[in-house]
Amino acid sequence: MQKKITTFYPLLLCLLIITAIGCNKSEPCDDVTCFNNGQCLEGTCICPDGFEGEFCQTASDPCEDLPCLNNGQCVEGICVCPTGFTGVLCEIAIEACESITCQNNGYCENGACVCPTGYSGQFCETLLQPTQMILQVVTLTSWPGEHDGNDWDPFGGKPDFYVRILSGGEEVFKSDRVDHCETGVEYDYNCNFTMDMNSQYAIEVRDFDTTSADDLAASINFTPSGYYSDLPIVVFLSESSTNLTLAVAWEY
Repeated sequence: MQKKITTFYPLLLCLLIITAIGCNKSEPCDDVTCFNNGQCLEGTCICPDGFEGEFCQTASDPCEDLPCLNNGQCVEGICVCPTGFTGVLCEIAIEACESITCQNNGYCENGACVCPTGYSGQFCETLLQPTQMILQVVTLTSWPGEHDGNDWDPFGGKPDFYVRILSGGEEVFKSDRVDHCETGVEYDYNCNFTMDMNSQYAIEVRDFDTTSADDLAASINFTPSGYYSDLPIVVFLSESSTNLTLAVAWEY
């Protein structure tokens, strides 16, 4: 009987020790503190977006894994694209002239308007005022069939016309003459004469005569500034049955 009691107590002591050890066993997350709203799972911190480290204690670089293309710059996790590119990574090229409308026959090149002579501004919207007009050619297209009821030539021949330009009553230009002008034919008189924009000129057509004063077919007053509003390259003048076409250029 004594032997049985001796065997029982050691067994009871072992059972008590095992129970105590089991009760004191801790959970794997008990001694783990996760920062910045991180969550512990099986002893390891699971970090929210924007944080890293063993305990989520380090703020992540939002641009670390964002390779912006075409010289784009990452700012707080967003690619800021240079002119001409778009997309999450600035990977899409934009047609530089797609949204640009150039006026007055200007055209777009590399995102900017190239303006024709006489216009300026971002979209070629501003008309410049010329400083001079170049009268290049005067074309005589028609004239009266007679002068004061008589033939142009006293001997019944055809007129020998030339162009003369006066300013302030003084002759400032005289063209070569064309002999024996035929009705229905146009005649060009080369001038290349520079005119002040605000001066008034008289453009005359005269018939050369060897025996008397040269007869006047027409005298048309002309001030360049009155014609530049749309920068024409051709100006039409008329007096009675005399019609002139002026080929002009503008200087700035």
